Amino acid sequence: WACGLAMFAARAHAAPLTLAVSSGPVSLPVYVAQARGLFKEEGLELALRSCTSGRECYGWLADGQVDVATAAELQVVTGAATRHDLAIVATISASSYQIKLVARRSAQVMEAPQVRGKRIGTVPGSSAQYFLDNWLVFNDIQPDAVHLVGLAPDQLVPALEARDIDAVVIWEPLAALAARALGGDAITFASPRVYTQHFNLVSSRTTIAHRDADIARLLRALVKAQRIIQDEPAAVRALLAERLHLAPA
Repeated sequence: WACGLAMFAARAHAAPLTLAVSSGPVSLPVYVAQARGLFKEEGLELALRSCTSGRECYGWLADGQVDVATAAELQVVTGAATRHDLAIVATISASSYQIKLVARRSAQVMEAPQVRGKRIGTVPGSSAQYFLDNWLVFNDIQPDAVHLVGLAPDQLVPALEARDIDAVVIWEPLAALAARALGGDAITFASPRVYTQHFNLVSSRTTIAHRDADIARLLRALVKAQRIIQDEPAAVRALLAERLHLAPA
């Protein structure tokens, strides 16, 4: 009886599971589960931390700041060179339109070949740079034919507006924000045949082993969220627009 009471007390005072969530449509299942109270419904005490990119979320996980992070598969693969203890728990979304190239028409970019010689800003070592390299090769453009400008995610749109760069390659919602900032001067290139990004829940093998019950609760909540996304697309679209501060369109 005493042993059972001690286990109950330990469970009652267990720290919340911390989840780093990248801001973007790829994190929609998490947003829906949070808004509909699905984590609590599954008995999961969850603390969410918002980050600007999967790369930043992955960094927090690698530093031990969070228990679980959302990140693209590319980040996990490249990070595996130094962190063998981090693993993909599940894929929560996939998109062939998550990353786009947004350019200024006034920089004489109206079609893909015209990016040669242009200054293109992106986040170095990210899935956005991976998309850019593949997009260039897909369009018969050598990657060294453009001037790559490495910037942090929050620097890209201001640099494009200031004409410090001619184009950006970045994920949503920053791609939409870049196009909105340029208005009629914007031209957007999306290429679903270049790269389909798979967005994942990533955790350490130690956390997966020691908090398997909480991980299972997290996954059950996200499965419920996926069903809501399928059954209530209009309501979910409105939720996503509100969360990302964008128009539903």
